Amino acid sequence: MPLHRVLMARLLAVCLAMLAAAALAEAPPAPIRVGSVADYPPYAQTDEQGRPTGFSVDLMQAVAREMGLPLALSTGTWDSRWQGLLSGQLDVLPFVARAPGRDKQVYFGVVHTETFDAFFVRRGSPAIEDLTGARGKRIVIMRNDAAHHELLARGFSDEIVAVDTVPEGMKLVAGGQHDAFLGPKIVGRMTINKQHIAGLEAGPPIPDYTRRFCFAVQKGNRELLEKLNQGLLIVKTSGEYDR
Repeated sequence: MPLHRVLMARLLAVCLAMLAAAALAEAPPAPIRVGSVADYPPYAQTDEQGRPTGFSVDLMQAVAREMGLPLALSTGTWDSRWQGLLSGQLDVLPFVARAPGRDKQVYFGVVHTETFDAFFVRRGSPAIEDLTGARGKRIVIMRNDAAHHELLARGFSDEIVAVDTVPEGMKLVAGGQHDAFLGPKIVGRMTINKQHIAGLEAGPPIPDYTRRFCFAVQKGNRELLEKLNQGLLIVKTSGEYDR
């Protein structure tokens, strides 16, 4: 091949490489895939158009704005969201209770919210005040929820009834099919009001464990975790978290 054609071919290859690099540099970053649930008020729910909303979604969006992170929000059952994070189909869950067993599966950010669990029983039934009082009873929990993991760790496997959503579980107890539902007291109370579930009463907050909620990301994704931690610090110090 004549020398001038060789030089022209090399020049064309260099130009194409430069154009490709420029296109990559101008491409917007891929959105962070965020998982939420529809029936966990006030922390996660959906609006009339089916869009994710609630405190955890608001917090996630505020942190993302501070750190310049584009988001892609999706909803599903808690079990599907948790499995999605573990499998890499999701990048972050904004509201995960930190627990020793879960530390081996995902990376947790700093704690941003705390809440307390309680047993919900049918009106007129004796209150269940702690896990010891639940021995021998049929306890309904949301599948792969913190209460589920806690009961399994304490040897409750034969007494557990796992369901996909909080409303489903509370309706089973209200209908007399099982003894109690275990979950965050505030979530249960708001679910009763929102779903018009009659005949249930909440016991006192149990002393056995506390839910300490954090952002959770897939193992190995330390860069995203650090951005979320820094964004949370900004949101808290600016006063936006309190608002």
